[in-house]
Amino acid sequence: MKRQIKTLKTFPFERDFKPPKATENEPGQIVLTPDELAALISETRDSTAKLVRDETLSLHAREMKTRIQDLRSALERVSDLAAHLQTASLSEQDRLVALEKVRYLASTLVDGQADLFRDDEG
Repeated sequence: MKRQIKTLKTFPFERDFKPPKATENEPGQIVLTPDELAALISETRDSTAKLVRDETLSLHAREMKTRIQDLRSALERVSDLAAHLQTASLSEQDRLVALEKVRYLASTLVDGQADLFRDDEG
């Protein structure tokens, strides 16, 4: 990474190698103590972690809402099928077998709700 040098400052060289005398801050210059810098870094780390955590939770909530809507839609279709089988012209034996299969399908869908809370990696 290359930086463009905008201004050069002279270094007040002292023959005894003492650090330069303290000067007042120039306009636009920020001076931080090591403790202030550490606190700033810590605060930045914490706020970044919170942002990432909030975004992750928001993403999971949106995924959960979509999955719940899909499940609700599937259960409504199963319910419609059961209502249709009740009025269809089938023998009583065929109607009972079909309704039993519909109940099994609905049970499988409802029992599968536990998958909504499973991690995709797990």
